[in-house]
Amino acid sequence: MDRESCGDDDRGRRGDPNRYKGVGVGLLLADVRDAVDPALRDAGFLLVGRSPRWTRSPQFLDWSRPGELVSISYERSWDWVRLVAVHVSAGGDELRTIASADLHECRSTADVDAVLASFTAAIVNDAHNLRGCGAEA
Repeated sequence: MDRESCGDDDRGRRGDPNRYKGVGVGLLLADVRDAVDPALRDAGFLLVGRSPRWTRSPQFLDWSRPGELVSISYERSWDWVRLVAVHVSAGGDELRTIASADLHECRSTADVDAVLASFTAAIVNDAHNLRGCGAEA
């Protein structure tokens, strides 16, 4: 099989069709960021931080607006992997989990994509609810 005969989706890779396998968490967080960043920006949040690329775990993305923070982190242990999104307000006094997604039982790209779709939809929905709150703070 030569490069021209490969499908567009596999980008010339051979072997396992799971696009997240072997690439690392960077692609996973990039997909999450692409899905939620526009809604968070509309709510007045700006991307203010992320873990360095060489960090093993946990890895995170942080969005902020005055007095509030939305953080998405990738966490793993020897027997579980998950994404967690939290909203921190009132100077860190209030912490609320927006969404959590267990990835340790995903066995295919379709499984991961389904979990990510639900996870990012919850964050986008929360961002729409936050749009009117605190933007003037």
